[in-house]
Amino acid sequence: GAVEAYFWQGHLHVMDADRLRRTTPLPPKAAGTFRIAAFGDSLTYGEGVAAEEAWPAVLERELQREYRVEVLNLGVCGSHSEDVRRLAERLLPPLRADLVLYGICLNDFLPSGRGRYRNNRAWSVNLPHGFHLEHGTRLGGLVAAAYDRLLMRTGIRADFYTDVLRDVRNYQQRFAADTAAMNRFVTAGGLPPVAALVLNQHPGTSGQGWQISQFAEKHALAAGMAVIPADYQRVHSGRDLTVSRWEGHPNAEAHRIYAGAFL
Repeated sequence: GAVEAYFWQGHLHVMDADRLRRTTPLPPKAAGTFRIAAFGDSLTYGEGVAAEEAWPAVLERELQREYRVEVLNLGVCGSHSEDVRRLAERLLPPLRADLVLYGICLNDFLPSGRGRYRNNRAWSVNLPHGFHLEHGTRLGGLVAAAYDRLLMRTGIRADFYTDVLRDVRNYQQRFAADTAAMNRFVTAGGLPPVAALVLNQHPGTSGQGWQISQFAEKHALAAGMAVIPADYQRVHSGRDLTVSRWEGHPNAEAHRIYAGAFL
């Protein structure tokens, strides 16, 4: 049932026709089971970790200790707020969910279809066979990534946060409209407001990441969502919760932290 499958960081990643991490159709709702629909992007899908380590799966196991409940992982890699809203509007009616969760990623502010931030690539060095070294060898890729991070830390190159903040007024307006429309759709179907949590694998209480997190919480609240304060960012401030130097998505510990915040 997968339209794409690959191994990454030692774990199998599969995607069905909707880009969900599944190989079978979404099942009918079982009688007597409380169904939770978890929406988001790659931080919900679980890029870089095993399917059972992604926060929807962790949350399901914890809740099943006391309740008859299921948590459907509806995260799609590369989604932004507009994509999440559209998927929710399409999938929720047949799923008959009892509760909707939204794992907000900081890049949800970006336009739909924008896969990466716009790196200005300042101070690029043209080496013989440079493209092959960077993209065709692991060592070359590692050196290029380290050089890129160094220049971003010094402000010479644009980073992800700079890209979001450079047009943050327009980005915020779109994000606010998407979250409001999504919550209206959910509550119009008789469900409680969407429970939302900002997900960040680089937790902290200062800097641009924290600033974008605060924008996200403010607009989700204004949309009527039940926003869970991302207190874990204070507890784990300054920690690197990424999978590895090769993979910048949240690691298994980060996913456990996210699940714990939803409990």
